Order: sequence, then C-alpha cells, then structure tokens
Amino acid sequence: MIFKHFFVLYFFLVRESASQFSYPPPHPTQK
Repeated sequence: MIFKHFFVLYFFLVRESASQFSYPPPHPTQK
C-alpha cells in the first residue's frame, strides 16, 4: 500500500517538474 502512495507522489512530482521544465507546446496558430 505504501508503494502505491509513493508511486502516486512520484508521478505527481514528475508531472509537475515536466510541466515547469518542459517548454510550452507550439501553438497550432503559430505554425
């Protein structure tokens, strides 16, 4: 059960990190 919680926390952290570090996707209107 603890593993599941850890996995969820890790997933959230990765998602947040990726969102902050990753640059915004190119808008379709620009291309």
